[in-house]
Amino acid sequence: MKELNRNAFRLLFFNGIAYVLFINMSLHYKHNEVQSVILLSPQQRYEYFIKKVGDNEMMYTLADDSGNFGISDLENAGLFPLWPAREFAELCKVNGWSNYSVKEVPLEYFNVTVVKLIDSENYLINVFPIAGRTGFIVDIDEFTRDINCELEKF
Repeated sequence: MKELNRNAFRLLFFNGIAYVLFINMSLHYKHNEVQSVILLSPQQRYEYFIKKVGDNEMMYTLADDSGNFGISDLENAGLFPLWPAREFAELCKVNGWSNYSVKEVPLEYFNVTVVKLIDSENYLINVFPIAGRTGFIVDIDEFTRDINCELEKF
């Protein structure tokens, strides 16, 4: 019996940029989901994010080797990036972010630690950026309200 290598990759082109997606064949549905979701508008990706975080109570960001979060800048405002799944965050490890790692952010840790950082530094949240473009920009109050509304459904 020959064992097949279940790992594969696929090239995905988005806005003229080629991304290599490494996928596990047993999780092929995720690849299709990734392809579909990155084509959504920022507002639609935000809604998708809120639902996924409500279901999984987990989100993802980027951090350097020292554990510092990857903060971008837009018109003198710091942007704290968040994604609903590791696969989406991996896609954004390009250009200046290539040396960053994906960091899991459990909802409890976010509420206890990250909210304080975002609030003290006056960051905005960049929900679900893709292909070097900003995602849906939201302040911490609106973000936590939307997450809490989603959690109340359970």
